[in-house]
Amino acid sequence: MAILFNISSKFENNAIAFFNTNINDSHADFYDDMVVFRDENFNVSSVNLLNYKTADLGKKFKILNTDEYNELEDLILSKSSKYKIQRIKHFIIGKILKREVHPKSQKLFVLEVDFKENKRQIVTNTTYTTEGKYFVWCLPGSITATGLKITEGEILEVKSYGMLCSAQSLGFSEIQAKKLDELLQKCDDSYLGLEVSNLL
Repeated sequence: MAILFNISSKFENNAIAFFNTNINDSHADFYDDMVVFRDENFNVSSVNLLNYKTADLGKKFKILNTDEYNELEDLILSKSSKYKIQRIKHFIIGKILKREVHPKSQKLFVLEVDFKENKRQIVTNTTYTTEGKYFVWCLPGSITATGLKITEGEILEVKSYGMLCSAQSLGFSEIQAKKLDELLQKCDDSYLGLEVSNLL
């Protein structure tokens, strides 16, 4: 899906939509109402929206629903049919299958996380991420509410394909954070791989 930052408090009616932060946005195409950041093959990384109706969004950070995503995609493609917009999952439910101490640090842990469609190795420093528990995870290509871009990487020579996602990472209020906790308490394997934005 797409992640939207409402920046109208600094630039009136402006917003930034991120689709896939893994894409090398080496090119920028300028239009009257937007700037499209893409790679040389027209894969879109993000878009600066220069006259967007951000007033009715309320929040500074938002995961677009299907209708909002489709509307934005149509707007971008109306500029050029060459643009390619990838529908990737950003914040999804996963279950910890295996947890081991990092081979080079007693303070880090290597997790095997099940997302139904695939399993990923993720390195963490958290002590409460134990086997059998369900959490929300930020996958590569996403960006958190604090502006942290999630990429595939290595931590002390061990590959990591994502990050544990907190309520703060999603820009949640206290009420939303409580709902997230309640959701994770009732999770079973039928929730694996689902976008958290579709569940709250």
